Amino acid sequence: MKYCPVCNTPLTLFTIMRALTSNRLRCPFCGRRLKVLPANKLNLCLGIAYLLLACLSLFIGFQIGESQKHSLLSGIVIYLFICIPLVELLAAYYIQRNPALRIGCVKVKLSKR
Repeated sequence: MKYCPVCNTPLTLFTIMRALTSNRLRCPFCGRRLKVLPANKLNLCLGIAYLLLACLSLFIGFQIGESQKHSLLSGIVIYLFICIPLVELLAAYYIQRNPALRIGCVKVKLSKR
């Protein structure tokens, strides 16, 4: 289980899943912005998975749709309600269980006035 480095509270699977990418993670208790380290390969794999599943869902939509409008709509619905939650659940499970990945705080750059 991963913990917030600031308040040391556990980050649940749903908290990690809700972030959509490894750079948009927030602690639900202290509200600090967190980041999965190292995240380069993970973000690349997530991007490729989203792209491939978008193509696959459009292909399935065109196979089951009656007209072009219904086919496109079917593909979009399949992508939004099946593919995205599936990828997010698998990514969150991977982040939660992988000991090589750790959670760190995002450094805030202060602007000069």
